[in-house]
Parts: sequence; structure tokens; C-alpha cells
Amino acid sequence: MDDAEAAKRYDYPISDEGVKEMTEILHYLSTDPDGRKALDDERYYREYVQETFGPVYATIEEQKAEIAAKDTELAANKAEIAATQAKLAELEKELEKYNSPLPKRKNQKK
Repeated sequence: MDDAEAAKRYDYPISDEGVKEMTEILHYLSTDPDGRKALDDERYYREYVQETFGPVYATIEEQKAEIAAKDTELAANKAEIAATQAKLAELEKELEKYNSPLPKRKNQKK
């Protein structure tokens, strides 16, 4: 807080975790008691949610990763099946040439 009772905030993204923690501490120390209560409540609920649902969220993220891997594998299998079906159709057309009845000769005896 400065002389005008205005809070100073650093609103730019902070990449260094140590600096981030230090600015959070400084913000907490410079906040009035009501603001501190709100920050304490927010931290408490954030920690509560993390402790309570953290393992569930981790499991969900693992399952999403597994599903994504299986989706990629499935797409590769579908592409392989499509290529195999195209090759099969090509071979069937080639086989039809050999399975077609032979033309009869004019001088052929019955």
C-alpha cells in the first residue's frame, strides 16, 4: 500500500516459482485483515480440494492420456484397414481377369 492507500499489484506472469511465492507473501503481508481472511480462506479451500480430489484428478488425467494413446492407435489401425481393403479390391479386380470364362473358338467342337 502506498500513501494513498492503494494496493500495489504485480499483474505480469511470473515464471520463477521462488519469485512467485515471494510476491504472494508480500501481497498477503500488505493486505488488510479482511483481505487476509479472504486469502486464507481461498488457500484453505484450494488445499482442501487438492487433498480431497487430487488423486481423482490425477487418475482422470492418466485415463485421458491412455484414451488419447488408444485413439491414436485406433486411427492407425483404421488407416491400415483402409489400405488393406484398397489392396484387396485391386487384387479382386485382377483375379476377375483370370476367372472370366474363356472366349469360345469358332472351330471348337462340342
